[in-house]
Amino acid sequence: MHNMKHLSQIEIDKIKEEEILRNEIRQNLSSKTKNNRLSFLNKPFFIWFMSSCVLTFITFLYNKSQENLEKEKILIEQEYQKKQRVNKLDNEIYLRLDNTFNWTIEWIMYEKENKIKGDSASKMPFNPCKRVIDAPEKNNYYYPEFKDRNLISLILELKEIEDNKNDIKKLDKAIGNLKNLKSEFYYKKEYSINDFNGFSSNLDSIYALRWDPMTKLNESLKNIGDNLDSVRQIIDDIK
Repeated sequence: MHNMKHLSQIEIDKIKEEEILRNEIRQNLSSKTKNNRLSFLNKPFFIWFMSSCVLTFITFLYNKSQENLEKEKILIEQEYQKKQRVNKLDNEIYLRLDNTFNWTIEWIMYEKENKIKGDSASKMPFNPCKRVIDAPEKNNYYYPEFKDRNLISLILELKEIEDNKNDIKKLDKAIGNLKNLKSEFYYKKEYSINDFNGFSSNLDSIYALRWDPMTKLNESLKNIGDNLDSVRQIIDDIK
């Protein structure tokens, strides 16, 4: 820049005029740019484009939420159907075990009465092992859909449905115990009162794994106790 001390007044005025002109040009350019931007934002195409984008985004979010709700609904329905199936299988298995056990007890009591009367012990009129393992006889099933199914097939289906590893282990053990029961008692041509203790002991070992009402009650009480402990812990933490 020129040294202002050596400039004449005319030159100084000229420089001022040039600076003023430059400043005006800058302001005009800036104003035009802003006006152009505002003008573009107000154009129908831009408004349409932005509204389309917003509408598309909202539609996407809505469809996604509906899709998630539908998936959740399907999962809830599947879980409900699974629980219903588990309950059916448990009820059917329990009925067959319980009926066989009761029939055997009734026969034992009948034989004891005969002995008191002096009658000789007779052979059991049915093989309880076949009765509990095979597809059920008339009136020995709870659900008609299971009337052609044997006991092991029901437990195997239950095992396929269950997720809990501890329950799966119990069902594996039940299947193993049933196979042992079958190998020992199934093929006996005659079934006497002397075989009762061994059979009932094996049957009890299966019964107690999952289907004994007292075992289920104790498990439920334990779960309730665990939940109460958790609630107490939360209350203590809040305090």
